[in-house]
Amino acid sequence: MSHDLATKIRLNLEELAIVREHFRPLVSKAPDAAVDIIETAAACALLHSFYTEIEKILKLIAREWDGYVPSSDSWHRNLLTQMSKATPNRPAVISVII
Repeated sequence: MSHDLATKIRLNLEELAIVREHFRPLVSKAPDAAVDIIETAAACALLHSFYTEIEKILKLIAREWDGYVPSSDSWHRNLLTQMSKATPNRPAVISVII
């Protein structure tokens, strides 16, 4: 892994930690607590941000180690599939696709 890739991944992981901290008040509510539309919208936005940060990391790995980032209409799914398989250059990055 190049130093540049490691730095970029580290920055994305820091962003991921920030998003997770912002999410904490929403997920720490009691399971039976009422959630209003604003909290629901906030949770959706934070979940989207969380996934986007993970996707950025996967794209960095795909570009650097595989030399290929999917670009079809189903690129999101194809990226997950690509990252779930080991290659001669890297181990599988994720273990399960749902």
